[in-house]
Amino acid sequence: IADLHGFEEGVIVHDDIQLCQWLKTRDGVLKLGDFNRAEIMFYDEENERYCKYNNGNGYGNYRAPEEFDARDLNEQIDVYSMGNNIYG
Repeated sequence: IADLHGFEEGVIVHDDIQLCQWLKTRDGVLKLGDFNRAEIMFYDEENERYCKYNNGNGYGNYRAPEEFDARDLNEQIDVYSMGNNIYG
């Protein structure tokens, strides 16, 4: 997810990291798949920060708390979900 969050054109938020999203290549490398909920956070040069977004209420066992409250989101939801995957 570091590559997604460091994308040159804007931060890419996967927004759906869970165990079933991981794919294993023949070489044994894990890759994150299913980007149907992904969002690109664009940079607001005037305010010098990335623009947050809202995708409505989330569901699932690996979601960050702010997704359940339909709050403004950023890349931190991926970090929270990734931690839940490792713990799970």
